[in-house]
Amino acid sequence: MVTKVRSRVRGWPVYKDVLTPAEWRVVHSAQHGLTNKEIAGMLQISIDGVKYNVANALSRLGLENKKALPQWFQVPLGNALEDRMNQKENSH
Repeated sequence: MVTKVRSRVRGWPVYKDVLTPAEWRVVHSAQHGLTNKEIAGMLQISIDGVKYNVANALSRLGLENKKALPQWFQVPLGNALEDRMNQKENSH
């Protein structure tokens, strides 16, 4: 008897949000003016990891460069701030 094994989808998990959790952490840090070196130290990742996440986030958000991040605003899905913003919108 031959048992068929399910094929596993390769790659990173799919997120419903615009950014991955790692990208959110790096973007928030960059929005507050931290350098790549400071972000790497704070998040305990490599500087290349910071650059990778910044590049991915910029691509996903359609932003030209890191200097555009402070003007971009959105909150992660499931964030308490998102819930509060939705309550305010619904009360008007």
